[in-house]
Amino acid sequence: MNDEKKRQENEKEKLRDQNEAFEIFNQIDTNKNNKIEEEEVDSYATFDQNNDGTVSQDEKDYFMENKKEISLEDFILNGWSRLKQLIIAENMDVKDPELPADVDNDRQVEEGEDQDENEDESESIDDEVKYTESEELDESQYDEETKLIVEEAKQARNAFEEADRKFRDLQREITHLQESLNKDFGPEDEFAPLDGECYELSDREYVYKLCLFDQITQRSKNGGSEVRLGTWNNWIGEPKYRTMLYDRGQHCWNGPQRSTHVRLSCGLEPVLLSATEPNRCEYAMDFVVPAVCVQHNERPSAPVTDSEHDEL
Repeated sequence: MNDEKKRQENEKEKLRDQNEAFEIFNQIDTNKNNKIEEEEVDSYATFDQNNDGTVSQDEKDYFMENKKEISLEDFILNGWSRLKQLIIAENMDVKDPELPADVDNDRQVEEGEDQDENEDESESIDDEVKYTESEELDESQYDEETKLIVEEAKQARNAFEEADRKFRDLQREITHLQESLNKDFGPEDEFAPLDGECYELSDREYVYKLCLFDQITQRSKNGGSEVRLGTWNNWIGEPKYRTMLYDRGQHCWNGPQRSTHVRLSCGLEPVLLSATEPNRCEYAMDFVVPAVCVQHNERPSAPVTDSEHDEL
């Protein structure tokens, strides 16, 4: 009878957790396309773990596992457990405002009256928040057989965590390969070696980072998190394969999402030459790359040597 009651309670708890997951998913999915996208993560304050007012790329990668979007199924299987930890941590950081002494005393009386009613609930919350404490119990109280069982359980858990890590790494690699197959690297795939390669440029205020066929970021030299200036979209303009469009960047303050046009030119080595903001929230970059020379049958310019000067 007790087992049946416990099973029913577990089913109810599972149903409550699932309903809460659906509710949170719908809160984040503001455009109602049954996916959580990076732009929606930017707008959900819980993901801002360090409370600096911006959801950094690392904070997004922790939740989204380096993906650009998460389906409802992925959220239920993986994302919800990670988000719950953030919600629990957020709730632990919230402190009650100071109250006048007489109000505080009344509140203590009320809390004392409700203590018995909430005892079971508080214990369950403590178990959820402090589940790691059970791992640090003093094992000296156990007999040798129990110690052996505990040690085997630890080894099994470590093996599972290692296998889970490798599985997630493989998942990320497969996702990256699938995304690469859908990218246009030119008629002869001449731009394919640049996929994921990153190049930086510094000016007086910022460090710009261009990761080809991935994203562009900007980081202030005075500190703070990175700002995404755009995510790879496609080639634009004519002639083709001369201008790259990175859009769907982070929103400007009271403005649109940031976007960047990257203009390519022929050169001997890949170099990020310039980064400007000609219009608010719209950026432009100039990038030299040998693949353009192959694509357009151009001859890259080379530095003039001393012997060539003498001949002239």
